[in-house]
Amino acid sequence: MSYFKVDEVQKDDILLYNVKGFLFKLIKEEFGYGYVPEYHQDIKDLENFYLNPVRNNFF
Repeated sequence: MSYFKVDEVQKDDILLYNVKGFLFKLIKEEFGYGYVPEYHQDIKDLENFYLNPVRNNFF
């Protein structure tokens, strides 16, 4: 399947591709609930949880 390309998410990609909206939509569709502050701190702050840590990857 050469029509897929996997890239590491960059800071500009978060807004460009509405990553937060996509993740919350996926959670709503799969689990039936929306934003829960106790669970979704990482989604609200993707940069500090996934982009800034040196040993973390987010694809």
